[in-house]
Amino acid sequence: MQQGTQLVDELFFALLLSNPGSFFSTGNGNYLEGADTAFGSDSLTTAKTQFRKQKAGPGTKAKDQKPINIRPESLVVPVELETEAELLMGASQLMIDASGTKTKIPVDNPHRNKYRVISAPHLSDTYYSGSSGKAWYLFASPSVIAAFELVFLNGRRTPVIERVEAPPNNMGMGFRGWIDVGVKEQDPRGALKIKGEA
Repeated sequence: MQQGTQLVDELFFALLLSNPGSFFSTGNGNYLEGADTAFGSDSLTTAKTQFRKQKAGPGTKAKDQKPINIRPESLVVPVELETEAELLMGASQLMIDASGTKTKIPVDNPHRNKYRVISAPHLSDTYYSGSSGKAWYLFASPSVIAAFELVFLNGRRTPVIERVEAPPNNMGMGFRGWIDVGVKEQDPRGALKIKGEA
């Protein structure tokens, strides 16, 4: 059972981090980079704004330039950013201070409880090509618009466990398990990647 779950994770994160077909790109309007994209309150505001301004596309006709008004639901971060993301989502107020400027204390944290934080060690693990401890993502609800799709044979999400006869020279019984699963990128408008660095 656990190996089936690990396989699903491995397939998904390998695809996500490989950026198939330039899925995350400025041309698709779902990619931000630069020193000011390091995770924080201001960069999250910028990312949310970029996400909300996505167009119907992908053509150049007037109807393709209409905003689709989709909100991000999940904030996906590597474990290096997990605590910072949880603090930002949970804090009722933000105190921002910088040398030579006034301290700014908003009445409320506009990001509080707005996104579901999902932290995954896969995002920064060097086992995966394209991994980063600084890059983070916003995802829409897959029921609204799916950026990626997981499919299972006959809809079965758990491994099939079958009893098999043991070889004649072995006592006891044997088992085998298998799961048919696939993952594929779908709609670039359902996710935004923020590089978190220049």
